[in-house]
Amino acid sequence: MKSEAQGQGLSKPLITYVLKRLLALGYTHVKLHTQTLSWLACKFYYDLGFRPTAQSLTENRFGWKMVELLTGVKCVFVAGDTCNRDGSD
Repeated sequence: MKSEAQGQGLSKPLITYVLKRLLALGYTHVKLHTQTLSWLACKFYYDLGFRPTAQSLTENRFGWKMVELLTGVKCVFVAGDTCNRDGSD
C-alpha cells in the first residue's frame, strides 16, 4: 500500500478479495513472505489465516518469539494445517 492509502482499512478487504479469487480459480495454497521484524504485518497475516511454516519457525525462532510476545499470538506450526488460506472469513 502507498503511504497515503495506509490506515484506511483497505488491506484486509483487498487481500481477502484476492484470496477468494485465487480459490475460485482453483488455487489451494498461498504462500507469502514477510519479516518477523514486521511484527504488525505478521499479526495481520496471522489474523487472515496464514501460519508460519515449520522451516520459518525453526530458522527464525527469535523473530517468531518476538511476534508472540508483542501480539499474544501463539506462533506454532500444526502438522496438516500447512499454512494455507482457504478464502473463508
